[in-house]
Amino acid sequence: MDDIEQLKPFLSKFLQENYGITNFNKNFRCIAGTHPDNHPSMHYHAKEHYVKCFSCGFTGNIVTVAAHYWNISKAEAVRRLKEQYLGISMHSKTTDPMEQFLKKRGLSEKTAKHFNLSFIKNFNPEKEGTTRTNYILHDVIKIPAGENSESYILRSIHQKKFYKPTGIVESLFFKEELSQTEPVFITESAICAMSIWQCGGHAVALNGTGYNKLLEQLKREKNPPTLILSLDNDEAGKKASTALYEELSAMNLSVVNFPVSKDKKDPNELLIESGKLLAEEIQKAIHAAKATQKPAGMMCDYIAYSFIEDILTQQKNAQNRSTGFSMLDQKLNGFGSGLYIFGGRPGIGKSTFLDQIAYTLSKQTPVIYFSYEQQKRHFAAKQLSRLSFLKNEAPFKSSDLLAGKFNKNVPKIIEQYLNENPNLQMYSDVFTLDELQEKIQIYEQRSGKSPIVFVDFIQKIPVSVKGSAKETVDAVVSSMEKFTHKEDRTIVLVSSFNRGGYYSPISMDSFRETGNLEYAADALIGLQYQIVSSSHIFQSDTRFSEKQLLIRKEEQKTCREVEFSCVKNRYGSQFTMPLLYYTEYDCFTESTKKSAGRI
Repeated sequence: MDDIEQLKPFLSKFLQENYGITNFNKNFRCIAGTHPDNHPSMHYHAKEHYVKCFSCGFTGNIVTVAAHYWNISKAEAVRRLKEQYLGISMHSKTTDPMEQFLKKRGLSEKTAKHFNLSFIKNFNPEKEGTTRTNYILHDVIKIPAGENSESYILRSIHQKKFYKPTGIVESLFFKEELSQTEPVFITESAICAMSIWQCGGHAVALNGTGYNKLLEQLKREKNPPTLILSLDNDEAGKKASTALYEELSAMNLSVVNFPVSKDKKDPNELLIESGKLLAEEIQKAIHAAKATQKPAGMMCDYIAYSFIEDILTQQKNAQNRSTGFSMLDQKLNGFGSGLYIFGGRPGIGKSTFLDQIAYTLSKQTPVIYFSYEQQKRHFAAKQLSRLSFLKNEAPFKSSDLLAGKFNKNVPKIIEQYLNENPNLQMYSDVFTLDELQEKIQIYEQRSGKSPIVFVDFIQKIPVSVKGSAKETVDAVVSSMEKFTHKEDRTIVLVSSFNRGGYYSPISMDSFRETGNLEYAADALIGLQYQIVSSSHIFQSDTRFSEKQLLIRKEEQKTCREVEFSCVKNRYGSQFTMPLLYYTEYDCFTESTKKSAGRI
């Protein structure tokens, strides 16, 4: 068993000792510190020994949690945890000068790597042509001004002295941070900027109290972030902060003066005393800064900086995406980004229709199919039977495959399927809602791509919410709506109809009483028999036995006349599409017969 596996069971003890959490049988406030969490949304998974916040998504085992709590790297957290819980002392006296310096300043190895710090031994300022030439220092840390910057400063390990190379224009420390949207701290030294980054903030250093370079850079930024002034807590720092605040306010920029050093001289001194305290001060400053920002959602800002990019990104994602059904591609943009809820009466072929579309899409883009009703062998049998039918080469039935009856064409169709190499993952495990979303996120992180996701079906997804069936569905759909729109995903959820929808044309009412599906979905779509929309019998609130008889006749056919219907389309028009469903071969095709439409 490796170190991390040995440490995992101690998570509950760590949470109890450091966060005061004692009841692990119910949700508790999120420990990430990124949102108020007035309604506790973090859950402890005792079996796997990890925590997960249903609101912000923070997930972690004891190493992740400890690294977050202590504001250190995971490797350093493992060392401390092993000493604390396993009794393995990891202390060793280092003689490495750079490691000694980092430890003295409270900076982690992760921080040093992020900012590309390096060590120079036997440095001679006179020989190297720096701006100071009156004495020699032997050991210095080289601090680059940015990821791709030629500018740098040299910081003595043994004395608080800096060297600036001649012939290279001095730059702000990590000015690229000014191009992102989160609030940015302004500090005097690079060491303080690195301290703030290590504890969860974004920071730019002036390399002193002069701020003209900062003003020049801000004029070049199209949409500068809110700035948090956190200069040194001494007379020079306070004086510079007051003057800089006035300059930035005159430029109509969002700015707050919020030193995060408390009673210490600067942020790095507070880091040395307590990384947790510095992290808390940083979060307070960020909340104060966000309160001064311009109102969110300003259309002028969106149109100026994001609109065109959003449109082009959406078009690129859906470019050349085909479901195999021309009207779906035209009306729904080949299942472009959004939350789709797909319904139908039992036995009409919902799962079969969607796994056919999933297969077609997977030859163009990644697809993940979560099924709570069919096993992989049934899914595979349908895929192969359908392919044999569409290729018109001695087609075979999926029922024969599942019964072990293989005709001579089966190996050929399997080879064709493998040659087409669909990028399709299928899960038949009973995942909880939390686990399902985690699977999708893991895939995205590893592949760098966002898959189209099918979930069949929502009434069977286990959730922690206790309540009626409707309340359970509401919880699932609400969570999936946020999950879909947060990262512009494409997700299709399969839902049952309420019983009133079994014998009447598809409408918004068909989805009611099964949760607030009609409000959350970007599109409400489903399948119905064409006879339901074309016959006046199904417009009646009575005549139940006649409706049953007509449905039974349709269900006895091996080629059924079915209709795909869209009753809500947030980004387009409603429509119907006639289909033929060849039940023996699990295959849908577009019908040349004109749809009867809605009566």
